[in-house]
Amino acid sequence: MQKYFCLIIIAISLFFIESVHVHAEDAAVNATVDNPTLTSTPTPSPTPTPIFLSSTPTPSPTPTPTLAPGVSPTPTSIPTPTPNIPIPEFSLDISGFSSPNASIVMNSNGVFVRSTTADKDGNFFITGVKVSKGFTDFCLEVIDFKRIGDSTTCFKIPPVIEDTSKKDIFLPPSMGLAARTIIYNESTYAYGYSMRKAKVSVHISAGITLVTTTDKEGYYKVQIKDLPVGTYELFATANYRDKESEKPTKTLELKSLSPGGQLKQNVVTFLQKLITWITEFIENYGWLAIPIIILIIILFSKKVRDKIKAYIRKSRETDLEKEILKHGAHHAWFLGF
Repeated sequence: MQKYFCLIIIAISLFFIESVHVHAEDAAVNATVDNPTLTSTPTPSPTPTPIFLSSTPTPSPTPTPTLAPGVSPTPTSIPTPTPNIPIPEFSLDISGFSSPNASIVMNSNGVFVRSTTADKDGNFFITGVKVSKGFTDFCLEVIDFKRIGDSTTCFKIPPVIEDTSKKDIFLPPSMGLAARTIIYNESTYAYGYSMRKAKVSVHISAGITLVTTTDKEGYYKVQIKDLPVGTYELFATANYRDKESEKPTKTLELKSLSPGGQLKQNVVTFLQKLITWITEFIENYGWLAIPIIILIIILFSKKVRDKIKAYIRKSRETDLEKEILKHGAHHAWFLGF
């Protein structure tokens, strides 16, 4: 045991020495960067140019401007070609309706463009968006006011060649899942918001459609059960006053697993969390990682465990012998058997 303890001390010492050495090198480099004159080499004096006399008059060279000591000449700037960036020249107006008080976020090609909030009746307006000629694609993300669900719908419009508007858009309901993974014969819930008293359909990729109606706040909730083992894609649409909503571009994934598959999933999730924790620990406390890893390896070694058990057993036998001698038991040979 003492041998392993010494190995741990040696490892910690080497790690500490290496850390000090690295810090010393970093300090030297920083000092050099902060004070470059420490490493600069002296500039040799220019060699004098011999002067030749000639009968032919030589035109005098153009005088070079004299610079103050320590001032470097300004380099001649080379014009950089300007990238061909589209210039916004037209205006785009978007309007429609969603769930009451929902947040609406507009983006194009993954870049945020504008955001707004629907009013208490679900109406929203995004006006005066400056776009360039030929603009065609944008997406609208809906996040309900309770932040329990969302939906994303992307649109493709004719190339913009003048001021344009897209009106009367009925965005799909927001949707969230109580659980993304369930065991076969268990159930989960899909819920979210749309317009008040709208008819909501939750579509499951196996050809299953669950229909419900939103309440006076626009909330809906449906139970999903009896799904065979497999992976399913879900999305929600709505019908409000005979107008169908857009179909969302993004869907949610739901997995139905067998009991054995659930156990495997739990093990994988645990290992992922463990790896994440170890990575964060090494990033934050790297100077402790190596000694702790060495200690764990030693403790999990079978040979070390056997030695620890033998030591504990020997300690117990020693305590038993001391107890016998203390009380002077007549049948000492019988104790412990």
